[in-house]
Amino acid sequence: MHLLPTATLLFLFCGTACVSTTKPAHATVAADALLLEASSTHQGHVAEARRNRARAKDAHAAAVAATTQSRAEQTRDEGERDAALGTVTRAGNALEQARKSGTTSDVTMAQQELDRVELQHQARLRTAALSDRRTAHTAAVEAVAKEHLAVADAVVELAKARAVDSLDRPDRQKPDVATFEASLRTAEANEQLAQVRAEAMQKEVEAQRAEPVRTAPEGTR
Repeated sequence: MHLLPTATLLFLFCGTACVSTTKPAHATVAADALLLEASSTHQGHVAEARRNRARAKDAHAAAVAATTQSRAEQTRDEGERDAALGTVTRAGNALEQARKSGTTSDVTMAQQELDRVELQHQARLRTAALSDRRTAHTAAVEAVAKEHLAVADAVVELAKARAVDSLDRPDRQKPDVATFEASLRTAEANEQLAQVRAEAMQKEVEAQRAEPVRTAPEGTR
């Protein structure tokens, strides 16, 4: 799996003025109906916010798919790691048997085979560990996408609230714009936190990839 930098992945989610999971209390069907009375400028703001939300929804779906693929690859890599361990066990048993009843040449060959499969097992361990970090990273990026979608929702609701607030209507028919603004600020803070976590997970992937590779002993390569 090719791991994209977090900055690149996060760019996909940054198309709106960007998470509170609580829906704004004043977002009602009645308010949506009043949008028809708003100016073309306010209606344009709402339409743009809705387009950004649609893009954020697509980006979230892509992030979910990436996490699903990463988890499948992790399962595969863990299976190969476990199979390699079984090979090491069998090679170890063969070496013990050669020491008991085989020739010197048999022992030498069995030892070389054990060294070879142990090296292969170490490689599988490394791959599985890296796969685990990659899955954690893609899950963290998915969390960013989820928070960004919530932000996009908050932007839509704020645009609607401002549009209705601009109408010549009694105050009781108007939403509390400050409540929507506070919801957006919370949403933006949650998205920023998710971004920090995703960047931290990317650093873990890079650290895992940079770990030194064990080389084969002389005579076994």
